[in-house]
Amino acid sequence: MKSIWHRSNRCWRNTLSTLLFLALSTAATIATAQTLDRQVEFNIPPQPLASAIIEFSKQADLQLLASSEKLAGIKTVGVKGRHTIEQGLRALLTGTGFTYKLAGEGTVTLVAGEVSAAGSDQSAPPETANGKEEQNTPATKLEAIAVTGTHIRGVSPASPVITVDREDIDNSGYTAAGDVIRSLPQNYNGGNNPQVNTGSQPTSNVSVTGGSSPNLRGIGPASTLTLINGHRLAQDNLAGAGDISFIPIDAIQRVEVIADGASAAYGSDAVAGVVNFILRKNYDGAQANLSYGSATDGGGTEKRESLLLGKTWQGGNALLAYEHDDQQAVDVSQRSFTSTVVSPYSLLPKVSRDSFFVSANQEISPGLSAFFDGLYTSRTTTYLQSLPASYGLPPEMNPSDVEQFLTNGGITIDLANKWKATFVASDAQERALTLSYNVLDTGNMLTFSQFYRTATNSAEIDAEGPLGSLNGNTVRAALGAGTRYETLNWIDNIAGATLTSGNRDVRYAFGELNVPIIAGTGSTGLNRLTLNASGRYDDYSDFGGKFVPKLGVVYGPTDSVSIHASWGKSYSAPQLDALNTPRSVYLFPLANPNSPSGTSLVLYPAGGNRNLLPQTATTWSAGVDYDPDWAPGLHLTTTYFSIDYTNLVEAYNTPSLTDPHYSSLVTLNPSAATQAAIIASAVGGFNNYSGAAYNPATVTAIIDGTERNIAQLKAYGVDVGGAYKLPVPVGELKLFLNGTYLTLVQQITPNATPANIAGVAFNPPRIRARGGETWVTGPWSSTVTLNWLGSSTNTYVSPFANVSSWTTVDAQIAYSPKLSGFLSGVRISLSAQNILNRNPPYLTYDGNTTTGVHFDSTNASPLGRYVTLQLRKSW
Repeated sequence: MKSIWHRSNRCWRNTLSTLLFLALSTAATIATAQTLDRQVEFNIPPQPLASAIIEFSKQADLQLLASSEKLAGIKTVGVKGRHTIEQGLRALLTGTGFTYKLAGEGTVTLVAGEVSAAGSDQSAPPETANGKEEQNTPATKLEAIAVTGTHIRGVSPASPVITVDREDIDNSGYTAAGDVIRSLPQNYNGGNNPQVNTGSQPTSNVSVTGGSSPNLRGIGPASTLTLINGHRLAQDNLAGAGDISFIPIDAIQRVEVIADGASAAYGSDAVAGVVNFILRKNYDGAQANLSYGSATDGGGTEKRESLLLGKTWQGGNALLAYEHDDQQAVDVSQRSFTSTVVSPYSLLPKVSRDSFFVSANQEISPGLSAFFDGLYTSRTTTYLQSLPASYGLPPEMNPSDVEQFLTNGGITIDLANKWKATFVASDAQERALTLSYNVLDTGNMLTFSQFYRTATNSAEIDAEGPLGSLNGNTVRAALGAGTRYETLNWIDNIAGATLTSGNRDVRYAFGELNVPIIAGTGSTGLNRLTLNASGRYDDYSDFGGKFVPKLGVVYGPTDSVSIHASWGKSYSAPQLDALNTPRSVYLFPLANPNSPSGTSLVLYPAGGNRNLLPQTATTWSAGVDYDPDWAPGLHLTTTYFSIDYTNLVEAYNTPSLTDPHYSSLVTLNPSAATQAAIIASAVGGFNNYSGAAYNPATVTAIIDGTERNIAQLKAYGVDVGGAYKLPVPVGELKLFLNGTYLTLVQQITPNATPANIAGVAFNPPRIRARGGETWVTGPWSSTVTLNWLGSSTNTYVSPFANVSSWTTVDAQIAYSPKLSGFLSGVRISLSAQNILNRNPPYLTYDGNTTTGVHFDSTNASPLGRYVTLQLRKSW
């Protein structure tokens, strides 16, 4: 009887839910249909359809939904004059290949198909590029969207935005967020990157926990601000930057990158730019992903499983994503170019990770909605490292356990006069336990155990909306204020002591103004002109306050040409880790061609510096975008950028006895007393990797590797990019290109000679580019990508030697058949990175604790050819 009652009750609930859904849908459709009859004065000139429908949404006060990927390269003739919304929409879409359908109260969805004279075309769901119905690819809201780089919705910043969308990620075959960022030419892979090994290259700014952080222009991970849905991450323990390795790649909708100063919008640590991960929200359905990858030379085998569950309803949506990833290590014995290194030694670590993401949005009442995002990961990373036999020490095993989480919650409320306000509170934390064992025949002896914890808690309120009109164009503004609390704790578990702790409060306020002086006149010479001004005041509890401005202009002489320029200031307080990391001193042999043995012993103090000064920078950029009428679907862009950084906080991570650029940091033939004072200051310990007892008489030099304010760093160069989507006799072809040329002039001390370090081994390359094509025909798609790394100079040998350029090819083929039943929504892809199996360029570097790892791990990967098979099923 009980089961019958439950079944009956469930049946009534289902029936009532269905009737309620039908009633709400019908009411919403009627309300939207009535909305379409409203008269509006339109002024939308010919332009790309993507920007036109954003402007249409604002002028009509109507939400338009569309797949942003499908709008690329499509233009509209525009619409002017007073019309009903329905008439204006039909005129806007004429000749674009799109029509529309009603999707809810005040909402219209754009779909494939020509608009009819009678009105909307209630056609079947459109087909995707892979030939399957877009049942699980809901439209992207294009009304009231804030693009990275500005707090004003519906406008684009004067700085160029590099976008990697969901389609790009799928076509790449990448299985980790870090791989996506490392593929960008504007990013330098030195710093917080699991392939940068301790001891095998001349840098201490590495990830011993297996993390990944963006490092735009190579200025340092701490100078690139990383955001998730516009909100900050906690700092990684060792790099002073956000660790993105915990983001499930299938939860990413797109990545927006501004490789230009953005401090006036986001805060002081956005000197080199911003990387913003936009995660999926409006996903309806389920998706399971399985992938298996391995290097053909051995090692690196990866098994990954993920699941997406999403549901949308009238006024809300929810999404849950889970990802499990296991990747085996790559040992030096598995690569011919490192076969002389004592094994075991990890070129890439063993990693096991579980990540969760949850998102929810709900309209509470008309004009009031709430949102929540949550991310959590647990990761274990293990490196193995063998020391040279002369050290007399057994191999080391270095495991680390990391937990990260991020929660964002808040409300959005509609105010008077079409203004919108948002309040958000955020909590981000990272906790890491790092261990070190001497691996003995009789077991493992623990020699090192430390615990790190960083946290960032923040609260912010902002408002955005129209101020008025100028020449018939809407002037918009944004303003806001907030507070942030940052903490760092570093504990030695063996000694039971707190090595370092630090905290600070940051209070800030910002404002922004967007003034479209001229908008789409259609005349040649002065078609569009928009000015943007923003400013921010940050007040640090430990370094005081500073105001920084930014100005931008976008000028369009024609519909096809857009000229943009920006200028701004930045002020950055040193990171907590740079201030508080305890000093450690290392004794090790370093290459020295002037020594009979080829090496010399050096003392290398490294760690924080409480006497650091704030950093300041001036940034500016100027560029041109070209979308010619004679080639629909073609987009070309080029930008000149300049970053002039003063008092930049940086450690000398590339110790050398022969490089004249850093001679001021080298003290030759130090006295025993000087050495004793340096060792006595080592709160983090004295680490002897010389293979013998410490003897002051055998030390050739002291090289200062502590954090310091270098005199100046200038980064300037040119970015180029392009995309061309065009029909071909069979299917559609998309061509793409992204490249950069960089000059990085560093003056390490006021008396030192400025030197260009771009193109020097273990520094950012001068030239890096990535380009290729994607061909789609029916259910098949294929992508071929060419990656090019320019040549460099090895300054660790005498005379200096050339390091050859490196060209690799990636490829993918995918099949998405249009099937029914259980097999519907299936996608199978086979990807290969470095399909020609090109070894990294050879260079000679013997230093620190390892000899024989003769390649630049900050610029080249030891993986070789890596093949991945992925299976995806959507419901």
